[in-house]
Amino acid sequence: MGEEAVVKNPNPRFVAFASGSGSNFEAIVNAIDQGSLHATCVALIASRPKIGVIEKATVRGIPVHVVQKTDHATSASFDDELTKVVQSFTPDFGVLAGYLQKIPSSVLSAIHGPVFNIHPSLLPKYGGKGFFGMRVHEAVIDAGDSESGCTVHLVTEKYDEGPILAQARLAIPEGCTPAELASAVLSLEHTLYPITIQTTLEDYGTLQRTFATAH
Repeated sequence: MGEEAVVKNPNPRFVAFASGSGSNFEAIVNAIDQGSLHATCVALIASRPKIGVIEKATVRGIPVHVVQKTDHATSASFDDELTKVVQSFTPDFGVLAGYLQKIPSSVLSAIHGPVFNIHPSLLPKYGGKGFFGMRVHEAVIDAGDSESGCTVHLVTEKYDEGPILAQARLAIPEGCTPAELASAVLSLEHTLYPITIQTTLEDYGTLQRTFATAH
């Protein structure tokens, strides 16, 4: 389903989705600028206005579309607008960068290739609905875990359950606070995410087999 578009295009186009400051978005576009990620961001879809990621996209000339769930009377109406915006850019793949809305099946179908996400835990631990941001790190510390990290996976219709592509781990020092853990994990994310996107797009055989299991 759509993998050929990614295989044949040496510089695939993608749409990014974000809900916050956009540090992972910035890490990805920086990797593009540095030549380590061969792709073009054709649009940023933000879940709300006046968030930091919008400025990061605007200064790079990347089109920004704000699609807010609160502007719609029904989930179906929101899904329809989001899908139409994505379809207008005909992306080869998608990237979630701190996007807090569930991606509807119609959007997954509108994207020609894989949709990537990064989660701030070692999935399947501390994943699923309600586990995001500081909540994840608080749960890790409360559980007394000795290690944590981040996970890049493909997006499916279920929260954080798509095939895992890569993980990065770190040891949790004694006395570590959730905020300190969040900062350390975020640094891992900024390195792991663009590398994993690039290597996954390069490994076309694995991409085709893995993506087939995710849909």
